[in-house]
Amino acid sequence: MLLGTSDAVVTPAIKAITPEIVPGSLLPATNSLRRLSNNLIGNMIGPAVGDVLATCNTSLAMGVD
Repeated sequence: MLLGTSDAVVTPAIKAITPEIVPGSLLPATNSLRRLSNNLIGNMIGPAVGDVLATCNTSLAMGVD
């Protein structure tokens, strides 16, 4: 529930503020880099770190989660 609520607030805020802080000529590159970093960290690196934490110490992994 907290993840869904925070995602509903943060995602539109990031999309709205990006054009204000990035020059127009760099906006397409910025948008693609933001998507790439979200996919890389959220879908690849995050689960890998979670697996390592769970392997080392299950209670630590649950605490971090």
